[in-house]
Amino acid sequence: MRVATKWLCGLLVAVMALTSPLLSRPAVVQAAELSSETSPADADVSDADRVGAGFHNVAYVPGKAIVCGLGAVASVAQPARAFAIALRRIAVPALFLLLLAGFAAGIWGSYRAAFPARGVYRVTGVFEARSGDTLMLVRHDVVPGLMDEMQSMAIFADSPERLAAAGLARGDRVRLTVRQEKDRLVAVEILKIR
Repeated sequence: MRVATKWLCGLLVAVMALTSPLLSRPAVVQAAELSSETSPADADVSDADRVGAGFHNVAYVPGKAIVCGLGAVASVAQPARAFAIALRRIAVPALFLLLLAGFAAGIWGSYRAAFPARGVYRVTGVFEARSGDTLMLVRHDVVPGLMDEMQSMAIFADSPERLAAAGLARGDRVRLTVRQEKDRLVAVEILKIR
């Protein structure tokens, strides 16, 4: 494609270079014709000159316009093609980095769901009973990084108001955010799931 374009441009340049000396006299004659109708140049204009001027107007000038137009298109098309190639080279790594960032965000979100902060854990289970102002019994699932599944675990609420505000009844599914203190787990957030 590239070689054919170069040969075509070279051929058109050669044709213009070879034919321009032949057509210069008719062009001058035609210009003189247009300048004044009673010019002395009218007297020595032959039919051959008129044919040459007609050919000049019909073939040579439009041909030159076409060649110049093709040159302009080629000069714009080449950088556009280079830009498209560069864009394709950048698009694949950019898409890879975007997907990698999404994957990392998903992993980080999963990690933060299990470990909301240092020393704080998420406990999901079923509320069994309440004893006193802050003590509750929960049958919980595995707590990642803390303990395995248990049938009944005593968990203390950090305040009686938090436990009362949760409005828990036996059999409610709960999600607790707990922190481990010396000898007990303390719930800092109590959320009824259903």
